Amino acid sequence: IIGALATCGCALPAVDITLKSPFGAFSHRTYSLFGFASKLPDLAEEPNLFSTRFSQGTFVFFAIVTIHAHVALLLFAWLAKLSRKRLMQVNKLSHVLLAWSALDVCIISMVLTLIEMTISDFVPLSSQQQHFISQITNNPSVSDEGLKVEIVLLSGTYILGVTAVLHCFVSRIVMNDLERVLLAVELHQQRSACSGRLELSCSQSAHTAQGALDDAQGVGLSPGAAIPNGDTAGVHVDQYDDKKKGPAADESHTHV
Repeated sequence: IIGALATCGCALPAVDITLKSPFGAFSHRTYSLFGFASKLPDLAEEPNLFSTRFSQGTFVFFAIVTIHAHVALLLFAWLAKLSRKRLMQVNKLSHVLLAWSALDVCIISMVLTLIEMTISDFVPLSSQQQHFISQITNNPSVSDEGLKVEIVLLSGTYILGVTAVLHCFVSRIVMNDLERVLLAVELHQQRSACSGRLELSCSQSAHTAQGALDDAQGVGLSPGAAIPNGDTAGVHVDQYDDKKKGPAADESHTHV
């Protein structure tokens, strides 16, 4: 909707300018934003200079192209399935286009400039000049303004103003959602990485425990060894208990 409003607002008539003198109106022009951009070189002394064409291209890019590109990029990010890398690139580019989009600046500066033109006295007339012109035109009430500019704002200006306001608010909402999605993707990848490292650590711990158990079984009785019984077993136990007594026994228990 914002893109359609921006296109319609740029194509529809935005301002009506009439130049008047004490002898009557002598110039009348109606401009849309597209028409004004195409007529910019005609307002310069040298229309084909590089500086003139560069100024025209700068106006077209920042006032018209950037808002359409920004809206199209947000629509693409909203509908398409993007990878994390592409999502980061879209997020950065959307911030750049939002900062460069100057339709609101264009509309505000245009309206303020036109209002200033209507209240400016470009060609002041003295009392003698007014009297002379009144005799020529047979008009007793001649204004002291030799050149008067009358401005009428048309539908294109109002549509572009609404478009600029909508773009300012809606684009920020969509970009906040885009940043939340990007953050959620990054958190999901971090959790997946942590889960993978945890599983690897658990498998390594299980392998280490199994190795320790195998070593413990290796120092015990072999499956084919005879188990002593009776007095012989008691003698072995007593001898083992005697050997365990003393400082070595304390050191062995402390280690365990």
